Amino acid sequence: MRHEIPTWSIAKKILFVIAGILFSTALSSYFLGFGSPQQIVFTITFTALFMWLSEIVPLHITALFIPFLLVIFGGFKPAEAFSPFFDSVVVLVLGGFVIALALSKYKVDEYIGHKLVHRGSSPRIVLFSMIGVTAFISMWMANSAAAAMMMPIGLIILKSNKMLPGKSSFGKSLVLGIGFAATIGGLGTMVGSTPNVLVAKFLNQAGYSFGFMDWTYYGFPMMVALICSTFIILTFLFKPEVKKINMQENKRKLNMDQKKVLAIFAITIMLWVTTEIHKMDIGTISLVPVFLLFGLGLLKGDDFKKIDWPSLILIGGGISLGFAMHASALDVTMANAIGNIISGQGALLIALVIITFGVALTAFASNTAAASVIVPMMIPLAVATGINPRMLAMLAGVGVSLDFIMPSGTPPTTIAYSTNYVKLRDLLKAGLLVSIAAIFICSFIAIAI
Repeated sequence: MRHEIPTWSIAKKILFVIAGILFSTALSSYFLGFGSPQQIVFTITFTALFMWLSEIVPLHITALFIPFLLVIFGGFKPAEAFSPFFDSVVVLVLGGFVIALALSKYKVDEYIGHKLVHRGSSPRIVLFSMIGVTAFISMWMANSAAAAMMMPIGLIILKSNKMLPGKSSFGKSLVLGIGFAATIGGLGTMVGSTPNVLVAKFLNQAGYSFGFMDWTYYGFPMMVALICSTFIILTFLFKPEVKKINMQENKRKLNMDQKKVLAIFAITIMLWVTTEIHKMDIGTISLVPVFLLFGLGLLKGDDFKKIDWPSLILIGGGISLGFAMHASALDVTMANAIGNIISGQGALLIALVIITFGVALTAFASNTAAASVIVPMMIPLAVATGINPRMLAMLAGVGVSLDFIMPSGTPPTTIAYSTNYVKLRDLLKAGLLVSIAAIFICSFIAIAI
């Protein structure tokens, strides 16, 4: 039996969206002037935000609504509004989805997981191994895919050791560890989470060169620190009830198809990491595994239908929205307003405010939707405050991935909650501590480096 998360009625959703549109229209008209380009983009932005918050329609449908409104009411050309839906960022994520599909189809994901965790005997070693493996896998594929891949392995470990849902203290730490690590691992590389690629897109669009290794320079240390802090918090909160975990070793060897998939995965990672050498666009690189996996017959036509197309559409809508905010200079106006509020404050306090705002926003909207709204504001805000634009934009992108408190905060957290091994109070307690630790750790690292 799965936990049920309360949802709004359709009537409440409609009223919420209408109220949001009226409020944003009145607010933008007062400050920006009714009918001005900035006022129109502001209203469209918050219309999309309120639709994302209420989920009155699926998130990707709202994403398609954005360019429609920009063309009809904002005066943008269709080519400007719709071209972001096959932006290089979208192609980048497409490549990640195809790799994840191949790893799952040939059970390479399970093979990697079993090989890396079977030697653990101490519950704490098993927990740290599972957290580490999940985080590593999530560095290269969608967070939800990493959680969906590793959670069954975790449940097998628990069931084989007769650890029952709702009763096992170690079970709580393991499922939460996998869920949290899938989100945290996404911070390690640019391709690990969709807000990361949006940060790169908006920075490059503004003229600030930002590539794969630039993200890794900030994101990887954050990921390592958060993995360690999460492990410490979970072992402190949930003491294991046993001294030894019996795990069955997987002695099967890789077959030829599995080796081919791993080789293609390795080639793609190598190309991503060495972009500064070969100067190939990261989106173009992401088509390499698509060509190889389908060209070698490892993936078929039917597999192409299994790709998470709604997520790709959601990213395209976010980029389209960010383009409109920049083209109308709305991002500059909003950044100046925020800059006036935090003007004169220290860099650390500003970092804490930005990242906390990102965490708060993603408690109500998806991290991709939240990043689409706040990241474009960060670049002009950085200029106004004299802070490194790359660091500030990245902090906003990181912040929208750090909500571990609510079951609906991120898909990996939802997956962990749905196992029935944790109750809501367990999630709130652990998630709050992990989120607070993450806010301070990421802020300190961003300022320090």
